[in-house]
Amino acid sequence: MNTSRVWRLVSYVWYPTIFLLCAITAFSSCEKDCVDGTIDPHPVYFQYEILNYAWGHFHAGWYIDDEGNFNYYNLPQNWNEPDSNGYISEAALLSNFEKADSIIYHVSVESLQNQIAIIDDVDADKYSEVQFLAADAGKMEFYCFKWDKNRSAYQRISLAYTGDFAQHNLDPEAKGLTAWLIAEGEQSGFFAWW
Repeated sequence: MNTSRVWRLVSYVWYPTIFLLCAITAFSSCEKDCVDGTIDPHPVYFQYEILNYAWGHFHAGWYIDDEGNFNYYNLPQNWNEPDSNGYISEAALLSNFEKADSIIYHVSVESLQNQIAIIDDVDADKYSEVQFLAADAGKMEFYCFKWDKNRSAYQRISLAYTGDFAQHNLDPEAKGLTAWLIAEGEQSGFFAWW
């Protein structure tokens, strides 16, 4: 057999095979987000909370769910707090979320997904110095929730708080999320921040 004929036969089989293997490898190595552009759904991504114990007890706030709804709660009973490291089980978080009894505002899913994509880059290790602001003002705080596969729990990360004292997370992503939450919170009908 002629070598040019062998080479032509090899090229007819070899090149398409290599191309096909490369294409399969490229598509199969891409993560879920790369293929369909979606983010894994979680019940809650953000929380705004007000606590005040001056002249009685006041506890209210809202969660932002996976549809962009601001789910409002007021004086919830049997509330579950995260552990000392900020971790809360999915069952405990869902129990808290179920205590929200009304939707007071909504953001678009596209806007929400832009913010959700930033959550994994937020760390809970660098905060500003605590500043004293007022007395009897309570505490207003923003949180994001990050799923920890190893612990099978959510980490509730403080983005910023104000009230009697003020402090903010120094991560640039946390500052961006806080600015977005303030802007949307001002539209929600239930919001205070200074």
